[in-house]
Formats: sequence, structure tokens, C-alpha cells
Amino acid sequence: MRGIEVIGIYLIYILIVYGIVGNSYRRNQCVCDKRKILCVEIIFIAGLSVLLNVISTNIGIITGSDRLNYIYEFSGARAPDSLGLQWIFSLVHTLGGDIYTVYNMTTFITVFLTLYAYKKSKHANEKVILLLLSTQWVFFTFTALKQSYANAFAALAFVKIIEGEKRKDYLWGSFFILLAILFHSSAIILVPITILIIINKTPSKKSSIISALVIIGSLFVQKIAVLFAKIIDPFLPMVAAKISQYMTDFGTSGGDSLAVLKYVAVFVILLWAIVNRNRYINTIEGYTKYEMVTLFSAILLLYSVISYWFVRFIDMLYFPVFVFYVLIDKETMLSGNRNLIRCIVYGSQFFFTFRWILRIFNIYGGL
Repeated sequence: MRGIEVIGIYLIYILIVYGIVGNSYRRNQCVCDKRKILCVEIIFIAGLSVLLNVISTNIGIITGSDRLNYIYEFSGARAPDSLGLQWIFSLVHTLGGDIYTVYNMTTFITVFLTLYAYKKSKHANEKVILLLLSTQWVFFTFTALKQSYANAFAALAFVKIIEGEKRKDYLWGSFFILLAILFHSSAIILVPITILIIINKTPSKKSSIISALVIIGSLFVQKIAVLFAKIIDPFLPMVAAKISQYMTDFGTSGGDSLAVLKYVAVFVILLWAIVNRNRYINTIEGYTKYEMVTLFSAILLLYSVISYWFVRFIDMLYFPVFVFYVLIDKETMLSGNRNLIRCIVYGSQFFFTFRWILRIFNIYGGL
């Protein structure tokens, strides 16, 4: 199967998924309605995503080190470096499945969890799902197993932490972050972000000061991360080891020079938020919280130019960043720049996703 054919199949998938989500949303009209998407619809979309996996993935080709590593770990030739993934392997072994069962089950579970986060979010509308579909979100569930689980649990965590007001919401959010960390050590980045969100929960001068401190602190990210790794080492040694690896390779592992272009949507959303801050900070619920996540995302993207490890953090922040964008987009209906911003955000994401599919097929011969 060629890359252009997969793009065609994916476009059909997008039309079906967005058609279901959009129709369900409009049918219930109110974003606060718990029935804005039914569980049976979530299950259907998750199942459809598995079908997309089976159709578009060339399972006869080992396309990268991740798949090869998972095969070794699943077969017991090497111990998994992820406790969460080890649980999944044990479950599949118990059920009598193989490594392809792991791939398909991962796609189903992570798509289901992400759509469930959308269902539980009172701020998200159907355009959040379209924005996710404009990225490599679904395709990552085919092979980037650890990252996919971390992304899904991060989405659930942000719904609780940003939109919640009660202590139990923060507890649930912390639980989801812990699960994300157990699947992928890069999810540790969610800890400082969560702390800043909780501190920065109401609009005030303090929020501007905190944002400034985040920018200043980002200049010393390597030293801060190494210190943090030493602190958590007695409790989470695998996570601490990964952080140390990322920071040891910092500046020497090679960066992604196209990161700023590939993720230009994040920078545009942050700029759009800053421009409209005074106008909507008191009318959009959770404005300063979403702004903090978006600022963090932009800083991490800048660092990805130096070290490619930082790109891994961004996927976990997509959900709240996209929710933030649709909230602002809804308020700027009369703005003359609204359509231009839409073209940049949606257009850039679809362009680089389709480009990625074509490059994968050109280099590896399959997904």
C-alpha cells in the first residue's frame, strides 16, 4: 500500500469520525451535556481506529526501533522499561494474544480514553476532535505504545485539573498523571505543569508573574531537570534514569530543526491567546490555566530544536491546547483575523501530517 492510498483512507476515516462526533454534538446542542457523545459512539470510533490500523499498517515490515523493541520485550528477550506496558503485555499473554494484539488493543484503549476525556470535558466541542485528527494522534497509537497511553491519561488528567474545582478532581488528575508516568517517563513534565495550573487558577497579576518565572526558569531547564531526577530517584528510579538520559543527551542528541514549523499551530494559538488576553480572560473559564499549558508547550517546542527528546512532551499537551483554541475561536466570531488563524492552525497540521505519512512510506515502505 502506498502513502497516498493511506492518506485517502485516512480522509475517509476523518469524515466518518468527525461526522459522528459533530452530529452527536449538534444533536445535544449543549457542550455541558454528558450525552454530547455516547459511549457506544466512542466504542465504534475506537473500533474503527483499530480497523484503520489493520488496513494502513504494513505489519510485514519492522519500520523502526520502537516496534522491534516491543517485540523483544513482549517475547521476554528484554525487560520492558515501562511498568504500564509490562501490565499490558502480561494481560495479553494471559489472554493468549500476540504482539499484534498489543498494537490493536493499544489503539482501541487509547482512542477510547481520549474520546472519553472529550466527553467529560465541559469546555471541549467537536472541533477539538478535528484538531486531534489533523495531527499524527491516531497513527501514533499504532506503534508508539508507551507514548499513546501517556497521551490518553494526560488528556483525562487535564480535564480534571483544569476544569475541576473540588479536591477530588485534583486527586483524580494526579492519579491519571501517575498512570501516564508509569507508561512513559516523559509524562513527568505534567507534574510541574499541574503545580503551576493549580497556583495560577484565577486571573490576577500573579498569573503574569508566574508566566514570566516560567520563561526565566526555562533558561535553566537542564539543571532543574537533573536536580529533579536526583530527588525522585529513590521513588521512581526508571523515570529518573530516563530524565537523566534526556538531559545527558541535551544539545548533543540532535534537534528537530523543523519543529517550529511542524508545530506552528501551537505558537499561533499562544500568540492569539496573548493578543486576546485582556478581552477574554474574565469571560473564558480557565483562561490562565490553558494559557500556562500553551506557554509551556511553546517553550518545549523551542527546546526541541536543540534536542529531539522535547518533541515527545508536546503530544501530551495537545488536548488542553486545542480546547483552549476552540474556546477563543468561539469568542472571536466577529474578528477579521479568525479565518486566517483557522487556516494556519488547521492547514499547517494537516499538511505536516500528510507529509509525515508520505515520508514514512518513502523511507520505510510502510507505517
